[in-house]
Amino acid sequence: MQKFNFKLRMTISPQYIWNQVLERLKIRLNSTAYETWFASATVQTVQDDCLIIQVENTFIVNHLRKTYYPLIMEEVEGVVGYPVEIKLTTEQEQNLRLIDKNNENLTHKNATNKLIQDSPKLSQLNPNYNFSRFVVGPTNRMAHAASLAVSESPGREFNPLFLCGGVGLGKTHLMQAIAHYRLELYPNANVFYVSTEQFTNDLIASIRQDSMEFFREHYRTADILLVDDIQFIEDKEYTQEEFFHTFNTLHEAGKQVVIASDRPPQRIPTLQDRLVSRFSMGLIADIQVPDLETRMAILQKKPSMKTLDYPVM
Repeated sequence: MQKFNFKLRMTISPQYIWNQVLERLKIRLNSTAYETWFASATVQTVQDDCLIIQVENTFIVNHLRKTYYPLIMEEVEGVVGYPVEIKLTTEQEQNLRLIDKNNENLTHKNATNKLIQDSPKLSQLNPNYNFSRFVVGPTNRMAHAASLAVSESPGREFNPLFLCGGVGLGKTHLMQAIAHYRLELYPNANVFYVSTEQFTNDLIASIRQDSMEFFREHYRTADILLVDDIQFIEDKEYTQEEFFHTFNTLHEAGKQVVIASDRPPQRIPTLQDRLVSRFSMGLIADIQVPDLETRMAILQKKPSMKTLDYPVM
């Protein structure tokens, strides 16, 4: 293994230094940040007392320089005992290969388009989750009315619409009903229904493929964006950052955003204040456990449905 001498004439392995730095970063960062930005980073060599770290693409290089460079410097110094210059690079730069940029961009575009085509945006809609099969009662009447309103006139009155309630109370049913309703009227509309997990997975895959521009083009051209289980965005700092800008782009363009969560925005841990503000600027429709009469109506409708989206006990 290659050795090198720093200014204090200490001989140490570059790989050992980087392994120690990664262990320190695991402690200081949440798992999503670490896996997204550092898991694939490798140490290459040292040139002129400069530790060269290789990552997958220029997007990661730029983000590390902007967000994590001081932290990397601090942890490297903590391992070797004195400041060391850090250079972030990509495999392409390290190998000094002449790459045809047009072909590279086309490859990234095709890969990202396949990613988005394979993502279950509309193909996973439950055919039973439409407005005609939703049982309306006192505890969900406002949420139902607001969902129907944004289906008929998206981006106007309740934007965003934030559906809030416990598991199995009909949030997902209403979100997919909005998608069904709008697509029946306008089959070519860009209506995207996605879970927070899928949004995050698409984001991470696009980062790794250096194709963020296509990820953003996809999500930010939606006519209606419906995001389920937004509570799982907690502790995902970069996902929150990207969703904030996606939200702003859509809202400023008059496009409809619908969000569902098992709790109100103010009670989602680590949710950025600016997202709490954005989520609260429209209508928060709380769905409560149905009363006895509504439960009986649900039971009567149950035989005609393959699945039940409400608690009946």
